[in-house]
Amino acid sequence: VLGFKACHGPFAPPERAQKRFEGVRARPVPNLGVQAIYRRPAATEPAPPPQNTDFGGSVNLGYFRCLSAMDDNVGRLLQALDELDLASRTVLVFTSDNGYYHGEHRLGDKRSLYEESIRIPLLVRYPGMVPRGKTSDELVLNLDLAPTFLEIAGLPVPKEFQGRSWVPLFKGAAGGWRNAFLAEYFFEQAFPNTPAVTAVRTRDAKLIRYPGHEEWTELFDLRRDPYETNNLYQAPGGKDLLAQMAGEYEKQSQLTGYRVPDYADKPGAAAPDGATKKKRKNRAVPPR
Repeated sequence: VLGFKACHGPFAPPERAQKRFEGVRARPVPNLGVQAIYRRPAATEPAPPPQNTDFGGSVNLGYFRCLSAMDDNVGRLLQALDELDLASRTVLVFTSDNGYYHGEHRLGDKRSLYEESIRIPLLVRYPGMVPRGKTSDELVLNLDLAPTFLEIAGLPVPKEFQGRSWVPLFKGAAGGWRNAFLAEYFFEQAFPNTPAVTAVRTRDAKLIRYPGHEEWTELFDLRRDPYETNNLYQAPGGKDLLAQMAGEYEKQSQLTGYRVPDYADKPGAAAPDGATKKKRKNRAVPPR
């Protein structure tokens, strides 16, 4: 396992990448000015200042320069596998543990369940099984990594695992693949600006729920609104989609045995003196 620090701050690229992308400006996206529903001020509070949509600033360029430097080293690794004649029997997976906001929904960092946070890169190179250039739009999860490696190694996959092996997808047999998944984030005292949140995501839609705040519920038709700018939860035209997604939410909650684990922080509760707070990543389902 090779874990890069490059996608985390501080965004100080190595010397070879310090001048990359000079003069380049990123394309603005439609949801830069759309405030996250859980961050909206009360009626008595002033509106927040406009989000800076200038993606040509040094912070963002530093981020992309660091990523490009990471790509350099991924290339070196791929080349080494080729030169050592190991590529044909090496399963190489390039992925991440979470996405990242760059001003979308006027947010930074991660944690909540809009697309920019929950979608991650996934590239697989395994010449013995995966055809070169093959793509798939199936819903895959980080929970699938372990079952995939176990099946390729000829080992049984424990029945307790909620993930699924990608081997059928590699072989073009996607019949019966998942059509939805449950995602959640448990509140962390260290990051109080993001509340606890759950969501069900299908191929074409998403229902987001915030425990204790029904008024924040969000429903998005991702086919027509991929940037999640139009909340259909209380829209007359969204009733059928809401009924469908609410049913899927309950189904996925039951399938995964969803619950809030004991280790999750409680809003308003003080952490024990001297306790070390562990950062919990977005997971598709809680551990059991």
